[in-house]
Amino acid sequence: MNEFNAKEETPLSLPLERDYRPAEPVSDEKVVEFVRDLKEKGLFTLYKEMFARLTRVVVPEYKEAFERLVVRLDSLARARGGRIRADVDTTVFEASIEVILPFFEFGNFNEKELLRQLTDAYSISFEPTDDGCVRLQIIAPYFDIVIPGALPMDEKMIALLEELFGDDF
Repeated sequence: MNEFNAKEETPLSLPLERDYRPAEPVSDEKVVEFVRDLKEKGLFTLYKEMFARLTRVVVPEYKEAFERLVVRLDSLARARGGRIRADVDTTVFEASIEVILPFFEFGNFNEKELLRQLTDAYSISFEPTDDGCVRLQIIAPYFDIVIPGALPMDEKMIALLEELFGDDF
């Protein structure tokens, strides 16, 4: 998938209508094969083990911002007859919010302020639900990783990275 770049590359003329959908589904076999190879060699398992050894702390500012966002989204869900689910998962160290509404619209001042508040999130996605609603999924900052002077990589991880990336590692 191409990376989003806000620079306009072609002259703009209005009205504008363009269709960028691929004619056929795109499959990048090389990427799939590379990821499969990494998985078979155990990179993801070693990565998970390495990061499990790092210390994570709750950042008070992130926690407060997350809680303010949950309150605002709860109010929006209540006003629009929707649903909300928020969670802080300490097993994967992730703070997430899911809001399902019949529609999303950011028209008044408070809704636009809420939209601006979303910009601090790590990830924001809108997708349709099976029942015709819209799901908003947010992954928000909550934790920070305390990184020691050097990452705690063991010999297996170093050997695997050297095998995969050679002299570039």
